[in-house]
Amino acid sequence: MCLDAQEHWRAGLRPQASAYEASVYALVGLQAAFVAFCALMGAFTIARSAAGRLSASRRACFDSTAILWHYTVAQGCLSLGLTHGFPLLAG
Repeated sequence: MCLDAQEHWRAGLRPQASAYEASVYALVGLQAAFVAFCALMGAFTIARSAAGRLSASRRACFDSTAILWHYTVAQGCLSLGLTHGFPLLAG
């Protein structure tokens, strides 16, 4: 994600130049926010587990974290495919 943004910057893409370039940076920023949320939820889930508050009958925290992680990975793959595949189709 950071590498992707850095490579776009090195390639000369600037968010103020066009709608496509602004969309690329918006997708990178959105992915960064979701990764941060996943890290926070993962830390919270680990803390609940260490405190003994996560069990087979009380697993909503674990399930919610897993769903968000899966969504974040799917969104990241889709946005990478969109930002790197669309210029190949359009050009």
